[in-house]
Amino acid sequence: MLYHFQQKTSAEFYKEVLWTTSGDGLIQNSKSLNLAYLRGPEDLSNGSVELTCMVIGYLQGQEASDAMILYIDSLPMSFAGNDTTICSNHSIQLHGVAENYSEINWYSGGSGDFDDPSAINAVYTPGLTDTTTGSVELYLQAISAHCEDTATSSFILTFDPCFGVNELSGTKHEISIFPNPNNGIFELLINGDSGSESEISILSVEGKILFTQKIDPFIKQFSKSFDLHLLKKGTYYIRIHGQEYIKTIPVLIN
Repeated sequence: MLYHFQQKTSAEFYKEVLWTTSGDGLIQNSKSLNLAYLRGPEDLSNGSVELTCMVIGYLQGQEASDAMILYIDSLPMSFAGNDTTICSNHSIQLHGVAENYSEINWYSGGSGDFDDPSAINAVYTPGLTDTTTGSVELYLQAISAHCEDTATSSFILTFDPCFGVNELSGTKHEISIFPNPNNGIFELLINGDSGSESEISILSVEGKILFTQKIDPFIKQFSKSFDLHLLKKGTYYIRIHGQEYIKTIPVLIN
């Protein structure tokens, strides 16, 4: 909100000055032409206040006054939304919230497009950079109707490759990748028995298979070392597909 107001006033042939207010604010220099006014809660609730300047001349009965209306605007507010995850090939309808604004504007830290960046419920379609990186930050800016103030908020939109395969969760296998994040060199460990052949795949965020390997049945434990340091930094996925289970784990190479 507008807390402090200064006003330069002009007058001639006067001896004294007196400022008064119709509200509950504080006049910090009521006997000076150059007004400094601190608005009160009642002023804010009303949205305006009348300030009157009276000047008194050198002879008895000589006085003049003039008044002005000071309108008090509230600061804009914006809430872009909570962090959200969608499939990489999907668009998302946004549900922003804004108050005390004359216009709003959506913008992105990535390469996607808004169907209408001035609409509070715009639709965002991710770009290639967004999905390759694995996430993008979306911003909602609210611009004040009368003042120069703006309010900006943001949220992180994360992309899941959504390969179209339902994962089976009833497995007794414990699957881990360490370290994660890593520099491209890491270890895959599967604890449990496998009575049938399994398959390990490495996929990009777009769902492209970069590597696949069949593994024979094993007892108690299976481990494999990976060296992917030649791949670009970013998010990849390790998918383990067995007869009794399917598990996809994200791997961050930095």
